Amino acid sequence: MQCSIGNPCPSCPWLRAIRPHLDLGSRQLVQELPAVIHLFTPQQSNPLTVKMLTHLLNPQFSAEGSNRRQRENSTYTLFIKYMREAASGRRGAVNLRSILRFATGTEEEPALGFALQPSIQFMESANFLPTANTCINRMNLSLPDESNPLPLQEELLNLFDLAFCNTFFGLE
Repeated sequence: MQCSIGNPCPSCPWLRAIRPHLDLGSRQLVQELPAVIHLFTPQQSNPLTVKMLTHLLNPQFSAEGSNRRQRENSTYTLFIKYMREAASGRRGAVNLRSILRFATGTEEEPALGFALQPSIQFMESANFLPTANTCINRMNLSLPDESNPLPLQEELLNLFDLAFCNTFFGLE
């Protein structure tokens, strides 16, 4: 038996859940073009890689050769190292999907792409705990300066762990 909007199979609870909410036009669309069903299903078959995530999270660097750019490069280099460790399973519960969820609110790239390109912004801050604004798909990484140098590598990576394991959004 073929699973469809008109005849959902027991193994497709998502299909049964959305069926009452689809208007007649959408039902006809899915019945006539079954390929659009993938827009409603999670894409867990495509593993997120470091290369994919670095392509998705577009860093907003300062001008080449500036002192700020050198500080951005040092922070970004450690962040890339962190992503490689997370991808290989050396950061405990943190994986690449955790990082994407932290920055965008979702663990996978939408089928039609992000409406707002996810980005990494570098900011001056007293601490090095990453922050994010999921409404605009922006993650903020802190920059070192003379009065506030980068912490030791393992301490910085532990701060990244704390941020990316957090599923709490907002303030109480």
